[in-house]
Amino acid sequence: MTTTSTVADLRTGLADALGVISGCQVSAYVLSNFTPPALMIRPATDPAVEYAQTMQEGSQNWYFLIVGYVGAVTDIGAQQQLDRWLDVTGSTSVVQALIADRTLGGVCDTLHIDSCRAYQEYARPDGSTVLGAEWTVLVVT
Repeated sequence: MTTTSTVADLRTGLADALGVISGCQVSAYVLSNFTPPALMIRPATDPAVEYAQTMQEGSQNWYFLIVGYVGAVTDIGAQQQLDRWLDVTGSTSVVQALIADRTLGGVCDTLHIDSCRAYQEYARPDGSTVLGAEWTVLVVT
């Protein structure tokens, strides 16, 4: 059991797993000034964490969002990049990158990709928009 892992350990483990996807910026934290394509990690909302999932406070469920931004909404290349991230196979698949080692190098017991909300438009601080998607990941410690 890996209950001694911190949220920083889990973020880093997720970022390291996603680091196998070439050609994109990966960050364990949300960046305000990123260059697409980019994958970033943040705790999910409602809930972010569920404590005491087993007896004696031994297990926690952590929910994270992997947020991916690919480029301009009308750019065909950006849409094709997002298609590759959404695929469940291949070297650029977010799912494949995450399930290759479900323990994230030993910082968790297991993980599960719950869902992906795809093809959304996101506003950037400078007023521009980018196309992206969000994967919900359950990490069990």
